[in-house]
Amino acid sequence: MEIDRISCLHDSILYKIFSFLPAKDVLQTTLLSKSLQDLWKPLPHLDFDESDFTNEKSFTNFVDKFLLHRGNSISIIRLRLLCGFACRSCDLETWISAAFTARVHELQLCSKYKAIGDGLPSSLFNCKSLVTLRLNIGYVVRFPDNFCFPNMKIIDFCDVHFGKNFSDQLLNSKNLEEIYFMHCRIDIDNSSSPSSLTVREDVVADDSHCSGTFPNLNKATIVLGKHPGKEEETGFCASKFIKTLSNANVLYLSNACIQLLQYCGGNLLDYLPTFCNLKRLQLTVSIKDGDIGVLSCLLDRSPILESLGIRFFNYKFRSLVSRCNRELKRGEYARHLECIRMEHFRGSKNQVELVRFFLANAQVLKKMSLYSDREFPLSLDLFEFPRLSTSCETCWIIRLYARGAYSRGAMLHLHNSLHNFHYS
Repeated sequence: MEIDRISCLHDSILYKIFSFLPAKDVLQTTLLSKSLQDLWKPLPHLDFDESDFTNEKSFTNFVDKFLLHRGNSISIIRLRLLCGFACRSCDLETWISAAFTARVHELQLCSKYKAIGDGLPSSLFNCKSLVTLRLNIGYVVRFPDNFCFPNMKIIDFCDVHFGKNFSDQLLNSKNLEEIYFMHCRIDIDNSSSPSSLTVREDVVADDSHCSGTFPNLNKATIVLGKHPGKEEETGFCASKFIKTLSNANVLYLSNACIQLLQYCGGNLLDYLPTFCNLKRLQLTVSIKDGDIGVLSCLLDRSPILESLGIRFFNYKFRSLVSRCNRELKRGEYARHLECIRMEHFRGSKNQVELVRFFLANAQVLKKMSLYSDREFPLSLDLFEFPRLSTSCETCWIIRLYARGAYSRGAMLHLHNSLHNFHYS
């Protein structure tokens, strides 16, 4: 006689196992034994994936019945809704409202298609219990003028349009630790979402307590889109938002952010905060007019920066060697850097000048990594630049993404000439 090993497990262990399974699999598993029949109801981790169902109706009915019979007496720690169908707004409203009644902590909403109706429910912007909110919708989501997430720690948005006062409202979420904005845009023309989206006054924090930053912020990834014809105003709003990130330990800015900052006018240093905790900075740049200037200002405002990552994406730019020399003339920018990484390095004059500058001024540099994706004329002069750092053990790592870009014999010749050169 076979032993029922699943039923012998403690409920806490079963909850842990079930937290990794879709809700449909959890329900089917609990039907295997009478002792497990009601175990799905207090499950705190709920994962609804439409790919487990044959059509929209079966998926919608399952989620409706699951949440209805589950009840709201036990909190929901995590709710994931992965909708591949064009869900109705009324269904989203019902599901999200049920989750909020159950004091949901983490909500992840992914959809490939636009919701049928008015879009996201207004209750989404009124939740006190939310700690993590992830939105990845197949259409543009507009935030309302007024919102507040008093207990929010992580926000992860994709394809979201913000009003120009978004940063002021977000400052009410003083507990934020991580911010991820992917392909988002500051919408100047439409500064708010439909008027039906309103926030209750009792959840809006007092503006007098806003100090202008997120005191607990650890990571921020900002990938913004441009607003054609509104670059100057959008750039000002972008700089205003970046000011709120001054406490971040890790910061990534896309090239669109770099270019928007160039429209601030005047001295960019007047618009940037001092990143007093920033230790790791990652940028995507094209080294066009102004990019070097923004890079130098960011370095100037990062007094304890240890790691710098630069990813090049536009290779059809003219030489700006003189601008490089002029903008990066202050060697203090790089003295504290310990690690520098450049991706898609192709040996252009601008890139070579950046390498020359960092090697000459990075006093405590331990490692510089150059990653190339194609063949380019590799000059030995690149490896003979003077270095200020005396502890730079591994300075050159060139990883070739395309096979056959260089012959192995040529690379071995360079390797024999330079002890700190690595090929992979």
